[in-house]
Amino acid sequence: MTALVAALGLFALAWIALGQGHPALADAPMLQLGALYVLSSLLGMLTFVTPGGLGVREGAFIALGSSLAPPDLLALLAVLLRIATLGCEFIVSAVAIAVLHRTSPTRRRPTNSLAETVNHE
Repeated sequence: MTALVAALGLFALAWIALGQGHPALADAPMLQLGALYVLSSLLGMLTFVTPGGLGVREGAFIALGSSLAPPDLLALLAVLLRIATLGCEFIVSAVAIAVLHRTSPTRRRPTNSLAETVNHE
């Protein structure tokens, strides 16, 4: 439970820092936008017809946040967050593959036939 509270606190701080880091976001209610982004992400995950909720997450974020900030600003934020999310997923995946490849106890070469598989085991 402590880890969850810490993660939520870091998430909130990141959204506040994002708002402070860009002049166009200085007056935007960043905590509310962060909560709407989480809700939009959940809506995107629940749509099974689009890969990764592509377009759904962004559209929901713009629609839900239109009373808090201008739609063009929300669209820019949604696209930049999608790019950042994909970049982070790529980096984490690459590190995981490298670690798993490096730490695998045996590196088997692919076998061509069932007979080779049976003879080696």
